[in-house]
Amino acid sequence: MIGLWVLALIPLLTFLGTPPAQRTQEARVLEVAREMLDANWRGWVVPHLNGAVRFEKPPLAYWVSAGAYKLLGVNEFSGRLPMALAAWGTLGVTYACGAWLFGRAAGLLSAGVLLTSYLFFRHGRLAETDILVTFFATFTGYALWRGWAADVARPRREGSWPSEGSFAWFQVSGAALGLAVLAKGPPAATALLFFVGLVAMTRRWGTLLRWLTSGAPITTLLVAVPWFAYVAPMPEFKTAMANERAALAGQDHGAWFYVYFPMLLKAAAPWSGMVIVALVAAARVARRDAGARGLLLWAATIFVPLCFVPNKQEHYLLVLIPVLAMLVGWAIDTAAHGRGEAALPGRAPRDARAVMWITAGATLVAASGIPAAAHFIRGRLDVADLAIALLAATLIVLAGHTFRRRGAWAGGIAFAAACAIVFPAIFGGWLPSLEPVNARSVAATIRRDAGEGPYRFYGQRDSITLVFALRQVIPIRRTAEELLADARANPSLVVITQEGKRDNVPPPMPAGFVEVAKAALDEHTVRVWRWR
Repeated sequence: MIGLWVLALIPLLTFLGTPPAQRTQEARVLEVAREMLDANWRGWVVPHLNGAVRFEKPPLAYWVSAGAYKLLGVNEFSGRLPMALAAWGTLGVTYACGAWLFGRAAGLLSAGVLLTSYLFFRHGRLAETDILVTFFATFTGYALWRGWAADVARPRREGSWPSEGSFAWFQVSGAALGLAVLAKGPPAATALLFFVGLVAMTRRWGTLLRWLTSGAPITTLLVAVPWFAYVAPMPEFKTAMANERAALAGQDHGAWFYVYFPMLLKAAAPWSGMVIVALVAAARVARRDAGARGLLLWAATIFVPLCFVPNKQEHYLLVLIPVLAMLVGWAIDTAAHGRGEAALPGRAPRDARAVMWITAGATLVAASGIPAAAHFIRGRLDVADLAIALLAATLIVLAGHTFRRRGAWAGGIAFAAACAIVFPAIFGGWLPSLEPVNARSVAATIRRDAGEGPYRFYGQRDSITLVFALRQVIPIRRTAEELLADARANPSLVVITQEGKRDNVPPPMPAGFVEVAKAALDEHTVRVWRWR
């Protein structure tokens, strides 16, 4: 199993640095980490984004990316590497939990389903905070469950101190929870809801007391609190927290809770149908299957709180995907091998096999549509489009053949392996080829036509993707007077303006500037000006 886990790192790292940073969320992490490199120790404790203090998120993501920069240089690959390793660690935890609950076969399927789920594979390879909190929150839930099980196994007459087994797991859970908070902030502490649910389910409230007295909360505080304690008195921190509260209140992405249902189907693709089958089957056997019951509880303690947060975004669901992957792994394995109490009820085994056939067929149709999509979006067809489509179709047909000859478990493993081979080419090579104009290409145009700066943004907003692509802090100038003062002090000044959205229309350029380049980027027209 360790060998397979090592192999799983290959698709996570293949073409990792090829796509440019196009999401602002990712560019923030990459740029903050870059600015840390030239700072003293305080610059690592007080993060800066484009020269301004940034406290909206805790610094763990910035620290690990900056550390990778130190070793491998400033580029997308090194900045994303720690997050890809966190995704790899999440695969290991998912396998360990699935194997502990249902056996190694189910654990292996769970890890395969997780690796080849759309949201996990995409965001697990981006330099964003979500995959870090997913890793540590999943680790926290697993450690708490193991600690709970070890404590429940002890006789009730024993004292209030944790047993040796539960004590170790409780300490691990405390450290993982602290790192989750340091990755995403205090909301990550909701991982404890699962543990409270387990305790309430068995009415073993002494287990909660033993977690509290084990020192696990102190471990969490020792990991998470020092940074918050240092920056909390700063006025910028209070402003950042107010901005974060406004964002969570749905200021930018407010929506009703039901938007998460179609988001979840997309997030779990191509396993969306199997997620529905697994949830229904787990609900039907929850009374007699403790593992299925526990996973349903774990999923609920993640999903329900998200529904009450007004801000709804697809990537918030990432922390839920490992739990759903374990349910799918259990459902496929049980459909293939379950007997007696382990069997799925009624027609569930037949439904699971039918949905797996539908999944393979739908994926085959999607693969055959790659050339058509490329021609429609790009306006031409490349050899790579046909090669990727042919490779995907061949592997899916082979997986279907394995399913027919060897059964559901082998078919599920073969399908996951096929997706693991194809996904890096699709996400790392094919999708970026559909958008040849991006922050990286625009930055190259600016350097070629306008030189190395210094650069200034002129208008109401900057572009963090361009800031990172140009590899320098680019201040914003909002008035002609500020811009002219800069130009007189720096004859080689290069000014970047962005036009498009109504709230980001720059003032007219003052006399003395000549336009030297123009490009489209993220629904904006980027214009580049030189001082003459």
